[in-house]
Formats: sequence, C-alpha cells, structure tokens
Amino acid sequence: MVASYGNHLDSAGKTVDTELEIANFRAAAEALADVWSSTIIDNHPVITNVRPKESEIKPASMSAKWLATHVQQSKYALQIVKCENIACCKKFISNWLAIFPQRFLPPPAVVEYSRRGLGLVPSSEAVKLPKPRFASLQERTLIRVPITLPFDTYCPSMVDKISTCQCPICGKSWPNKAAVGRHMAVHPQEKKTVGPFLGFEDKDVIGTDIFEAEWPGHR
Repeated sequence: MVASYGNHLDSAGKTVDTELEIANFRAAAEALADVWSSTIIDNHPVITNVRPKESEIKPASMSAKWLATHVQQSKYALQIVKCENIACCKKFISNWLAIFPQRFLPPPAVVEYSRRGLGLVPSSEAVKLPKPRFASLQERTLIRVPITLPFDTYCPSMVDKISTCQCPICGKSWPNKAAVGRHMAVHPQEKKTVGPFLGFEDKDVIGTDIFEAEWPGHR
C-alpha cells in the first residue's frame, strides 16, 4: 500500500497527509478486490468492487415475516436458519432437523441433577448460585426446553429486560424493545394471547421439565 503513493504517517505512526492516506487505502481496497474477485465460495464466484468515495450502500431490507421465520436474535447471539418451505429455502442436506427439530440452537440454560435426572433451574434461582452449571449443547438438545424460552433468560444483564424483549402475541424473543416493535408487523390483526415471559419463573414449569438420563460423572 505504501509503495503505491508513499508514506502518509510520521515516525510516531500518526497521519500527516490525509489525501495521501485516502489514496493509499483506496489502493489497498483495489488490491483486496482483485484478490477476492478471484475467489470461488461454494461454487459461487465472488464479485468485489471498490465503491466510489462518499458513495452510500443501502442493503436490501428483509420483511418482518422473513425475519420471524428465519432469524433467532438475542442481545448477544444471532442465528439465521433456513426454513422447511422448499418454495423459500432449499432442503436441508444434513440431519440438522433430526438434532434440532425446532431448527434453532437451544438457548443456554443452567441445570442441576435431581433424583429424576437433569433439569432446568429457574432463572430467579440461577442468579443466586455462586457457580451455576450451564448445560452443554448435547444436554440442551435432550432437555425439553420450552420453545418460547428467551435466549437471554440466564444472562445477568438481561434479567430485568426479558419481559420487554418478547412478543406479547407469539412469544418470540428479540434483542430489544425496538426489535419487538418491528416484529409486530407480522401480527397486524391479532390480539395479545400470551404474556411476556409467562410462567418461566415457576419451578413447576421449568424445574420439572427434565429427562431421565445418566451422564458420565452423574453419580
């Protein structure tokens, strides 16, 4: 990059020539575009172009319905999974649906062993534990986690915000209240049928939803 137009930095690494800096970065962008454009990903060619200075990129916006079907988003995680409608997405070629029948990865969860096996700990109790035990992905696929359990249920910084991040109609969770508002476009004529985060603090709902299994180190 420097070889193209010269050094735009001083001995301390600070920019001393803004125009030269822009020219150097553009030269670097053009070099990267040439490299990336010669790449093939999953049998698809990569087309890369350097945008003109001060140009604006407006990505295509996805509909609220598409997002509700294909996206599972929380404060600290984003999952995008194709649906089972072949008119929309191609068929799964792996056994993904056999392992994750709900399509998305199950949310992180604090668990404990009891006489009946491994069960979920209510989030209100989990926050009091000095060293909560989070279930592995394998364990989470076997525990019958409620489908509407928010992905951030056991995140300490989100405990007081969970109720505002859940759709009051379908129960789907989002990273913030604004995202819930955008999602409501998929429920224009529907009335509220479920309350945000209803029941999940009740030990009878979460604590007893367990599976009968033994794991290495169980005894």
